[in-house]
Amino acid sequence: MKATNPCCSCWALPPSGRIRYSRGNNSMRGDVRMFVSTSSSSQTNDLVEQIRESYLARETDGVLDLLLSSPSSLITTTKNDMEPMVDVHETLIPSILEAMSDENKGSIASVMNAVIGACCFLATDNTALKGEEEKAVISKRVQDLMIGYDELQKNMGVAPDIVSYSLAYSALECVPNYQDLASTILVTALKQSKKQSGSKRRKTMASMRRKPPSTFKEAEPTLRRMLGSSFDVLLENDDLAVINKPSGVPCFHKKTTTAGKIKKARQKDKTDTSSSLSDISLEDALVSCNVALSTLNPDALGLVHRLDRGSSGCLILAKTDAVHARLMAEFFLRRTTKTYVALLQESSTSSMKEEGLIEHPVHGRPAKSKYRVLERNQSSGLSLVEFEIFTGRKHQIRVHAAEALSSPVFNDNKYGKNEDKSSSMGKQKQEDPKEQFFLHARRLTIPRLGIDVEAPIPCSWLDDVFTGKV
Repeated sequence: MKATNPCCSCWALPPSGRIRYSRGNNSMRGDVRMFVSTSSSSQTNDLVEQIRESYLARETDGVLDLLLSSPSSLITTTKNDMEPMVDVHETLIPSILEAMSDENKGSIASVMNAVIGACCFLATDNTALKGEEEKAVISKRVQDLMIGYDELQKNMGVAPDIVSYSLAYSALECVPNYQDLASTILVTALKQSKKQSGSKRRKTMASMRRKPPSTFKEAEPTLRRMLGSSFDVLLENDDLAVINKPSGVPCFHKKTTTAGKIKKARQKDKTDTSSSLSDISLEDALVSCNVALSTLNPDALGLVHRLDRGSSGCLILAKTDAVHARLMAEFFLRRTTKTYVALLQESSTSSMKEEGLIEHPVHGRPAKSKYRVLERNQSSGLSLVEFEIFTGRKHQIRVHAAEALSSPVFNDNKYGKNEDKSSSMGKQKQEDPKEQFFLHARRLTIPRLGIDVEAPIPCSWLDDVFTGKV
């Protein structure tokens, strides 16, 4: 499938004309030729109800699991042609709009991403599809979904985001006849990112082009001086790097303060490796060293996921845009394993057993974690606890520790014992710019990309804090 101009309309609309969707209605508006429908009204009604219930229960994860539990609705073909049983334009997208009629545009986009994500999972999982014919059906379905997204954006303001493009790219790049279209999708994503990132990004990129490039490993000594002695490059290849982010270092600044400027930091004593010297972000430090970073994320170069400022440990950064898109797809599809360790301060009301599963909302959204107590110290009152998270909510472990276990992360002023128990739902304290608490991303595993990296627990935790010496 040859792609031409890198814009949304190049997904190639049906020759009969424009598709227009109406919200809260199981039909389309406009003078267009309908695809032949193979779904009965009862099928459509069932799909609407299933999407609605799945989203209300577990949001995007619920819809994704719904679709993957019965992939035949995505890939089964009729006896006469290659059109899927549930047509995208006639049935699937109108069903999404009907199911989400009481929700906002962001929720509609989330469900659209879940459908593209299900296609991406099937296209990239070697055990899911039986042959090239089914891959072709899935690829056509992704193309149709991007056409649908284009029309939703024009008619309703429901726009694809970087996640949408990453999922579509990852689904199509592995199918030979669709690789040109995959490249076009990636170019479109990069144009959107460039537009959203503004003039500051353009100036940064121009400055980087004037300097000789560096690898993460070559820049490691300089980065330690800027960010702290615990900074380490754990893994690096031509496409990505995994680093050990020190506690207290922000991933990026939306607005750079005086303390966050590199020139300001360099005037200070370079022999002092303390990260408290300045407020330099990880992104700014990497840019100053001119390491290769992808441009897909409009918020920060190279950043695929985030760690809180006060957290430390494994953080992956993309060097190329193609790999950045693949990594985003892996995180969205929950094909990564993220293991954390934390020092928790148990209280008299603590409900923490030796191990358990936590299903507790974070900021009003469903969230799921698993924990296991590794060691308890009676003298310090601290417990070393391992967490694995199955959803990616902001501050998930910190909220689960404080609210579900009544054992907040040690030194976490935001969700600590002085906080009201409803803090994750209501007004929260502002984080101290220099805050460092005891939550560490110990291990990151992404099997499809061959990544399995571990960052050692900071020695000071076990030698001083956990034992009660400080």
